[in-house]
Amino acid sequence: MNFNACTVLTNEEVNEALYASAHALLEQERPRDAAAVLRLLLVRTPTDPRAWLALGWSHECCDDEEIASWLYEKGLEVCDDSEGRLVRALDRIRNASRRAS
Repeated sequence: MNFNACTVLTNEEVNEALYASAHALLEQERPRDAAAVLRLLLVRTPTDPRAWLALGWSHECCDDEEIASWLYEKGLEVCDDSEGRLVRALDRIRNASRRAS
């Protein structure tokens, strides 16, 4: 997609750009920066299960399993095709907590 001064993005294109930016930040091991972008995405589209999953992952990368678990559960409330990944992520957190106990 080429952009110029007259380019108007749809809401969906903005959301996809935000998600792609957050994903790139996670790949660069910058989970706190990714979390900031993902929170903005969730303000715009609170029913995006990918955003909940990625935000949970960003908190998991920061060793904040309690918040990550809550975020994964929230993602399950709005999920469709991402359900399996959210369930596995939530199980990963719960299993890690059990091993730590």
